[in-house]
Amino acid sequence: MVMNFYTTTVSVERSMVAVEKSLVELGASEIHKVYDSEGRVAAMHFAAPVNGARVHFKMPTDVERVYECIKDNKKVPSRNRTREHAERVVWRNLHMWLKTLAVLVELGIYKPLDAFLPHLITSMRRNDPITLSDAVQNLPSDSFEMGLLISPKNP
Repeated sequence: MVMNFYTTTVSVERSMVAVEKSLVELGASEIHKVYDSEGRVAAMHFAAPVNGARVHFKMPTDVERVYECIKDNKKVPSRNRTREHAERVVWRNLHMWLKTLAVLVELGIYKPLDAFLPHLITSMRRNDPITLSDAVQNLPSDSFEMGLLISPKNP
């Protein structure tokens, strides 16, 4: 597994400010943070105009998943196998992903929506946003034909 910035010393706060700046540069008009019970940012949502409508997206900020990857990883120095460090890794990687995306947008290879589409919020379940990626991953296997998503069959 390739893991970038698993030794980062950049603070969560510094990376988060950079993430917010990049989102604004890529067209975000609103940015919202959701905090956990310990006062840490657990999620970040943003809105951006798409064809004249304000559309909402959820940034991939799964600190627990990153922590599970690093806590027993012998390639990661033992001092960095903490939840706090997993937070730094998540936010630093998001910052670098957005910087890369900005270059691809500037070169005309990508439009911001190309990268953010999987993170489009399609619905809410118990105050938890469901993204397009979540929705597609939860479709039954008969929703696909020859690898393509098909319309639901009428009963």
